[in-house]
Amino acid sequence: MSASMISGPARTTQQLVACAVCGIEVPPDEAVVPEVTDRLTYLCGFECYARWRAATATSYPSLST
Repeated sequence: MSASMISGPARTTQQLVACAVCGIEVPPDEAVVPEVTDRLTYLCGFECYARWRAATATSYPSLST
């Protein structure tokens, strides 16, 4: 048997992104990403999305629907 078979499956390291509101790190594929900004903004969940939306309502009037 080879050494790679004995050590088990290879672990993949996924890069994490920080929530723009609270700073918690989450995988990018699990983050909430609003599509109305000129840059990517990662948020850890809908609670932080609501806080971000309220804080940026004057910067992005189209959010105030």
